[in-house]
Amino acid sequence: MYKKLLCLFLCLSLFGCGKDLNNEQVDTIIEEHENIIIAINTPTTGIKKLDKVVSKYTQDKYKNFVKNYQNVKILNQKSELNIDYTYSLVNERYISIAIYEFVNSSSLAHPINSIKTFIYDKKSKDFLSIKDIVKDDEKLLTTIKDYLYKEYKDCLLNNKIKLSDLKYFVLNDQSITFFFNPATIASSSCGIITITIPTSELPLSIKIEENNKKNELPTYNEKTKTIDPNKPVVALTFDDGPSKYTKKIVDFLKENDASATFFILGNKVAIYEQTLITMIENGNEIGNHSYSHKWLTKLSEVELKNQIEKVQTITKEKLNYTPKYLRPTYGGINKKLRSNTDLEIVLWNVDTMDWKIKNSDKIASRAISKVKNGDIILMHDTYERTFEAVKKIVPELKKQGYQFVTVSELKEYQLLNKNLESDYE
Repeated sequence: MYKKLLCLFLCLSLFGCGKDLNNEQVDTIIEEHENIIIAINTPTTGIKKLDKVVSKYTQDKYKNFVKNYQNVKILNQKSELNIDYTYSLVNERYISIAIYEFVNSSSLAHPINSIKTFIYDKKSKDFLSIKDIVKDDEKLLTTIKDYLYKEYKDCLLNNKIKLSDLKYFVLNDQSITFFFNPATIASSSCGIITITIPTSELPLSIKIEENNKKNELPTYNEKTKTIDPNKPVVALTFDDGPSKYTKKIVDFLKENDASATFFILGNKVAIYEQTLITMIENGNEIGNHSYSHKWLTKLSEVELKNQIEKVQTITKEKLNYTPKYLRPTYGGINKKLRSNTDLEIVLWNVDTMDWKIKNSDKIASRAISKVKNGDIILMHDTYERTFEAVKKIVPELKKQGYQFVTVSELKEYQLLNKNLESDYE
């Protein structure tokens, strides 16, 4: 099984669909097995040299996790791998990617956090180190030491920061962020050390132009749908997106006068901004599915809130939209989760198992055979097979008289039909 997953991972990462070099795509793998759960988001840029190196690094992390934890059996506890990333493009030339690894297991005293960064110059077609972008090593080190002592004085192990310690950093048009993995220059209890320094304070040998362009927030024409209280309804919901398949699903739903609720990951909002705008304009609804698909019920309260609130913030900033509903990762709910969010929690009562079932006919058959009035169907808009299944599910259920609604519309319908049983939460 894991060999097959590794092959899928390599194919997705090495041959992703990112043809526009200024507009990366995201490949997502989310799996749940007997002893482990895996959530991986990786970028593809269409630049083979860059994509290959990033893929190799992430694939090695994947293999090591499976090797070390697939046989760790702890009652009702699974080991977790979460790989997330950030991406930026400066001057239409310098690509910065930071890969974050998070491993959590009951066999560990504390979760493992690590970071790896890649800086790629599209003009020279090569990777850059800190030596390639600074012209005064001593001034750079002095500035970094000042920031470290200001922010992490009690954590630092010594004051001998060297140029060779500056392995991990990312650029944007206003600053450079430096990262130090746990137990390198500071106590491991302090986690990943992060300092952000304005470019104006750094002796750069490259020119970075600030982007002053301001994006206008979208506005939406409120769409109203007439729902017949005498006909059955069903709510299609999609987790883990957006992806390269989401726009196809959105367009198909529009063609069939159907709407759905998409529970999105916050780390994809900036990348698929236009898809999400189209989604909302077509009468669909966006829900919160965490920022990077960490197992919410296993996080500290601070991390838990951060995973939820970052989605609320970025959807407001980028889309002028605020989700009302939360679908917790892996369907996990506990008292800590409920007490740390004001969002209404929404689960499902028909699971298509599309993450596991590879055949679109079987996925569609599972949904069609199990659905009843008022149900919420769980799907994932990160697979082509799911899109193919949607093209079978929607026409067939419409023939049976079903109306496809969002979660909010379903709740309105339930108010009109108070005797309709609700068991989706």
